[in-house]
Formats: sequence, structure tokens, C-alpha cells
Amino acid sequence: MSADRRPIQPLTFLVILLAASVVGSLVGLGVVRWRDHGDGAEPTTTARPDASLPTDPEALWLFGSTTVRIDPENLADPRAVPVRAFGSVAGAPGAVDLYSPFSGDFGVLDATENTIGVRSNVPPLGEVDPLVEPAVAPADDAVWVVTGPASVAAVDPASGDELERLDLPASFIGLGDGTEVTSARVVTTGSGAVAIFEVSVTGGGSAVGLARLHVGSDPTLGAIVERSTNPVVAVAGASRAVWVIRGTEVTRVDADTLEETGSADVGEELGEALRFEVAVVADEALWLLDRARLSLIEVTDQLEIASSVVLPVENPGSESIPGAMTAGAGSVYVLLPRADGSTLLTVVDAATAEKRQQLGFPRQALLAAVAFSSNVP
Repeated sequence: MSADRRPIQPLTFLVILLAASVVGSLVGLGVVRWRDHGDGAEPTTTARPDASLPTDPEALWLFGSTTVRIDPENLADPRAVPVRAFGSVAGAPGAVDLYSPFSGDFGVLDATENTIGVRSNVPPLGEVDPLVEPAVAPADDAVWVVTGPASVAAVDPASGDELERLDLPASFIGLGDGTEVTSARVVTTGSGAVAIFEVSVTGGGSAVGLARLHVGSDPTLGAIVERSTNPVVAVAGASRAVWVIRGTEVTRVDADTLEETGSADVGEELGEALRFEVAVVADEALWLLDRARLSLIEVTDQLEIASSVVLPVENPGSESIPGAMTAGAGSVYVLLPRADGSTLLTVVDAATAEKRQQLGFPRQALLAAVAFSSNVP
């Protein structure tokens, strides 16, 4: 993505969620059938909720005016679940954690019960850009949520109680006085939760700071990712790494030391105009959603481009509406809008980079977010 990229409108995702809640109250959870647009998607049926809803902890979840769960081993059998999700979502063992930076609502969707069993409120401290994702990071000590441009909170997933509120440092070694944190994201790594925050730099541009988050202590600072005029467009956490994407430059940071281990400009290597907006990790490889070419790009742990997968979408939706991705059970799942408001789910095998399946969902579903609840350890 170039520095002169047209920015995504900040309220787009909020509008999607608000529209989803309104339409959801009108559509209900009946059986919906839809003929695909001819881009390879299979016709999809969302089944009426009943007592036979699956209770396995591992599932793929799609969120919008309807909540849909899909068995990763039986993709053609999506089930409508009678719960209304909200805000940002993040998959966890046997659950999906939800948090709204606007209302402060926090919830835990239990994959074995198909209900939101834990609800609470964690008040936000400032306005958060709805497109600054991810804003939820499950960790061993707590679920960490972004509560403001420079604020994060730890929440007990068993009770919903707020355990800790931490302020990210507005200035730190190397930047001097007068700097300001402008946005924050949180990711989960093998060493715990990490905050990635942008800090304004005198004269323009920004630098990126990293901080390990601990319940009961101040954030532990990591290295500064070098200053740039390109803003952060995506981040992702893995067991061994934190990935930071600025424009088309990909930077890898060690998850244990929070020190930068290398970077590569994917745009320069491919020699094409790219526009990244979402990133996930599968088997330590980074997968980037390129909206300019409607494709997935796989980057290895050694910062090498391993594959590129075209995502055929008939009548793609506006580029101002973000896509969504998650990973689990050896696959990468990509949710993309179509021009008529319907949604296309593409499933890519993470090992072979081959498309496994495409499912089409009706525009009444207004799907805008995706998460994967893993098996309980």
C-alpha cells in the first residue's frame, strides 16, 4: 500500500455493525437460501437454531445481524446461533471474546453452550477508531482489550471483572518529549499479550512501540520500530513473533524479546500495487489480505514470499468496507463483501495454499467479522 492510499472511512465498520443489529431484528433466524453469483461459491443454507446445535469447542464463527457457526470439517453445514454479537471479536480456546470500545460491553461466547455466558462492562477512556484492529487479545492471565488510543485493560474471562487498567507510555527512549500515542492494538503471542502502539513524531509520521502486558505491573517496553510516514495497517501475533505491517513493509518482532528481527517490502518484491488491510498467522506464516488484487499473500517466518492466492469475487464490494480474516484447523478463512451486501467466505489450506471451498451468504446476514474457537488445551 502506498503512502497516498485513500484512507478507509473511520466509521465504516461501526455503520456495518449498527446496520447488522437493525436488520437482524427484522430478519430473524429462519432458514435462508441464496443462489451464488457465479464466482464458485456454493449455495448456503443457514439452519434454524434447535437443540442439535454442535457443542464442540472448535468452530468457525461469522458475526453480523446473524451469528453463524461452522464445523471446520463440514464447511457446507453452517448453523445459525441465537446470540447477538457485538464489537471486536477474538477466538480463544472453546470461546470467542467480544468487546465494544464504544459502549464498553464485554462478553464471552461459549462454543460448547452456544451462548454468551459472561457479560460485563469495561468503560472506554477515549474514542477508538473502529478500524484499528485487533482490539481484543486473549492471554493466560486475562483478556486484554483496547479501551482508548493509549489505554488497555485486562478482563477476567470467567467473571467479566476488570482486573487492571494500563496506560501506554506517551514517550519513551529515543523519541523525546512531546510525543503522543495515537492508536493501540493488542495481539496474543506464545509469551502473552502484546500491545502495538503508534506514537506521533515531531515533523510528521510516526514510530511504533511495543509493550508486553502483565496483570499487576507496568507494561514492559520493547524495541521501537523505525519511524515512517506510512501508518500501521495491520498487525498479527504468533507463538514466536509479532508482525507489524506499515504500507507494504512487513516487520517481524521476536515474541520473547520484542526486538525487531527483520523486515521486507512485499510491494517491492512483487513489483505491483498492493493494499494490505488484514493479517493473520497460520503455522507461524503470515497471511496478508491484499484488497487491490483481491488475493492472499503468504510470508514465511524468514520474511520470504511463499505463495499468492487469488480470491475470485463476483461484484466485489466497496474497498472502503474492510474484509476480515482468521485462521484455525490448518486453514485461513477470508470474509469479503460483495456489492449487493452479500458476503463471500473463502477457505484456503494453509499448508498447500489451495482454495478448499467458497461459501456465499445472503445480504440479510450482513456478516462483518470472523473468529475461530480452538479446542480446549
